Amino acid sequence: MIFLEILLLNTIAIISAFYIIKFLILRNYQIFAFIQLFNIYGAMSFVLLFSYLRFLTGYIIVLELLTFLVLLFFYIRAFDAANKKYHERFKVIILSFGYTKKTYFNNFLSKKILARGFEAYLVGLGFCYLVNKLFSLLYWPLNPAIAVIPSILFFLASVIKVSKNNKVYKFLI
Repeated sequence: MIFLEILLLNTIAIISAFYIIKFLILRNYQIFAFIQLFNIYGAMSFVLLFSYLRFLTGYIIVLELLTFLVLLFFYIRAFDAANKKYHERFKVIILSFGYTKKTYFNNFLSKKILARGFEAYLVGLGFCYLVNKLFSLLYWPLNPAIAVIPSILFFLASVIKVSKNNKVYKFLI
């Protein structure tokens, strides 16, 4: 039953993220900068923390909604990373062949970003299932060090990965 719940949550999040990124690409909008924090490390930190809180407290629906938002941001970021990779390289070439923006997206770009999105989907699905299964098998009371410390470490890794200069030694000094 846990797998079906996680499968449904991830599937709705990735479908929603695809349509959001399609809207943003066709309208030439940029995503918010804070979504860059939801790379694999940032998403892991929040999913781990929300899964821990879900099994610790009784706020299941609220925490499932927050997990959905984290997964949505994770998939939007994955689609945006693929968009930046292919859009910058091939936009001028493909559009010079006479394609419109919509046909360019439908015929070329959507296939490229869906491949990256499917990879992120499998990662998100696997991690959510692993965390939920882990917490459902543990004995009560749950130790906060199980989830809080790795969540903080994953989030700090996310901040370092997103930093513009990518120089870790500046954070250490």
